[in-house]
Amino acid sequence: MTNGQIAFIVTLLCASVIILLVPCVFMIARRLIVRPSKTVVQKSGIGRVLAFSACLITSVWCLRYAVGYFMAINPEDPTQVLTWGEEIFNSIVHALQSFSMDEDYTQYIISGKLMMREIFGPDTILQNVYGIYASVLNFVAPVVGGAIIFEILASVFPRIKLHICHLIVWREKYYFSKLNEGSLVLAKSIWSETKSLLKKPVIIFCDAYIDSDDEKSTEMLQEARIIGAICVNDDIAHVRKNKLGVRKFFIIDENESTNLQTLTSLSGTFNYRYLKDAEIFLFTTDDAYIQVEKSVRDKLENDYGFTNDELPAFIPVDSYRNLVSNLLVDVPLFEPLIGREKNKDGTQDLNVTILGTGHIGTEMFLSTYWFGQILNCNLIINVLSQETEEEFWSKIDYVNPEIKHTTIKDDPILRINKKGDMSPVYCTVNYRQCDVKSSKFIELMTDEKNGILNTDYFLVSLGSDEDNISVANTVREYIGQYHLSEDTLDRTVVAYVVYNSELQDALNRKKRHCFFNDQTDVYTCAIGSYREVYSMRNVFMTDHDLTAQLMQEYYFNMQDSERKEKHKKRMKDDYKHWASLARAMHVKYKMFSLGVMDVSLLDYDNPADPEYVSHVKECLDTYKKTVAGEFCTDEASETEHINLLHRMAWLEHRRWNSFTRVKGFRYTGNYDAYVKFDENGKCISGSYKQMDIKLHPCLVECDAKGVRGVLTKDGKISGTFDPKYEEDLDLLDELSYDLYKKKYNDYDFKIYDYPNSDF
Repeated sequence: MTNGQIAFIVTLLCASVIILLVPCVFMIARRLIVRPSKTVVQKSGIGRVLAFSACLITSVWCLRYAVGYFMAINPEDPTQVLTWGEEIFNSIVHALQSFSMDEDYTQYIISGKLMMREIFGPDTILQNVYGIYASVLNFVAPVVGGAIIFEILASVFPRIKLHICHLIVWREKYYFSKLNEGSLVLAKSIWSETKSLLKKPVIIFCDAYIDSDDEKSTEMLQEARIIGAICVNDDIAHVRKNKLGVRKFFIIDENESTNLQTLTSLSGTFNYRYLKDAEIFLFTTDDAYIQVEKSVRDKLENDYGFTNDELPAFIPVDSYRNLVSNLLVDVPLFEPLIGREKNKDGTQDLNVTILGTGHIGTEMFLSTYWFGQILNCNLIINVLSQETEEEFWSKIDYVNPEIKHTTIKDDPILRINKKGDMSPVYCTVNYRQCDVKSSKFIELMTDEKNGILNTDYFLVSLGSDEDNISVANTVREYIGQYHLSEDTLDRTVVAYVVYNSELQDALNRKKRHCFFNDQTDVYTCAIGSYREVYSMRNVFMTDHDLTAQLMQEYYFNMQDSERKEKHKKRMKDDYKHWASLARAMHVKYKMFSLGVMDVSLLDYDNPADPEYVSHVKECLDTYKKTVAGEFCTDEASETEHINLLHRMAWLEHRRWNSFTRVKGFRYTGNYDAYVKFDENGKCISGSYKQMDIKLHPCLVECDAKGVRGVLTKDGKISGTFDPKYEEDLDLLDELSYDLYKKKYNDYDFKIYDYPNSDF
């Protein structure tokens, strides 16, 4: 062979290796190094397989042509020599035959090793390297060919892929009752958050129909297939499911009555066996699901013999409630108060104004009511809406009429003790009936007497992106003018709802606005897009769930062996689930109450800024040390510390009271009716609280003195209740002592939720 012929053969061999390896290296590097962009248009599963197949075919052809070219210039039989053009097409045929397993693999390996011997000499390791490389190609080619056929069949007959995926028991299965915008966004979020290829979840969309008159349905189906989802036309109640592994069901139709019907049908004869130890996420904004859930539980227990541990976890998801909760953690209500001078009495006023009383506006009012419980802080909520004040309070009273009573000074519900001392109101509510897109709203914004200009935190939720953006911009302008006229650095947060994801991203590029001495005094943030509302973070509350679990473990003094079981029970109990979440989400507000939250988000672009996150962690560390009493140096500081813990306990009880009322719970003094004992005095049934009808005796007031018992330095109760304190009881301690004497609970007496440092 001439040097030119050798160079040509070596070039083909190198090309074969490069064409095969470069795409593999690129895909691995892209997954490990480059963060996926939301704006990048991804290829579907079959598209990726076809792209890799093209590289593989070209790589096999280069190898086959190199061997064929060598055999052509070194023929065993000179009469059977092919021209270079004939050899090109002959190699293409052999390359394609490799995918169908019709190719003579051994002949090409033997001839190729002979070629390597002729080119590089008899004692080179390259002969074995070639043999291994050719063997790998011969193995990979038919596998990829099978994958292509499988992907094509699966796209036409998705049940084939569904049955195959059920065999992969280590991958979590996510069943969606409907393919719509919300379910698609949530599925894409789950898919992108799972980093490991081996643990990528199996996504199954039911009721995935293509409407010939609706182009959007076709686009959604294509997007679902891009993430490898299995799309079937059957109802979720009729799709065959997996019995093993983690199974999560998402009942996510836009029509809530349809969701309730679907929940019922899931407990039918065909489905019940698949529900053992599963999780069912029901998207709803109403408590109507409770009775349906109870009937489903009873059916599974009584008709199918489910034990309590086998019952599925029913998790209601109110996406807008979660959205508001995440907002008030990401951008806390107290942000504008950081660094501000206090009133003469040592308190601060926190003014919150809500524009619009739709679903999000109402949730903002309820969440502000309980989030805004802060030490030495006067919470004032202004509500502006076109509906009448009576209509607004009717909606709140439907949730719980006790909420309104806690906002009325000296209302009987605020009584602390038998002497008649009164607790301060939970908040002050100012309602104004007003069309915010009218001159009356401008008059309110420019009238300093009404207090709107003194607002620290706005939420604008009027129903449409155009109205929300327009009104939020008007608010920003008038607040900026007011700050300039006052000649002092006051800070204001303006949150507003924008449903369009791309529009939300564009508006959030600039959040900080400087109207006074080049310092940020107005902070704006657009919230509420479909991508945010149906994100994994919002649906699963992932930012707070782990903290909630750790705090619950501390609260109940759990052992390691109990953790999994307790967490499982918490997820199956909506009250326990949300009570622990609320406790976790309120941590920043307790940090501010203790005076250790001295870093403001308003100095940063977003809550994920690394420097801001680092500062918050430092504040959290200081909070934990303060609660644990690590800064106590003498007896006086220890006494001050214990008094602070008592006040924090009082605050936590008010926070718990307000949150529990928002969840619909009311006070009952008739708790004896719920407990039954045998002749030996042992409790045989019932509880002093009634979860089914949302009655709780602990919804009473207490004072800042805390429990009448001995506290340890880390805020735990030491010893039993001392009866000598009986004359100085507030209503909560009186109740706790009564429950203790009657042996209704496991504690010595009712323990307030003391701030803990062990989470």
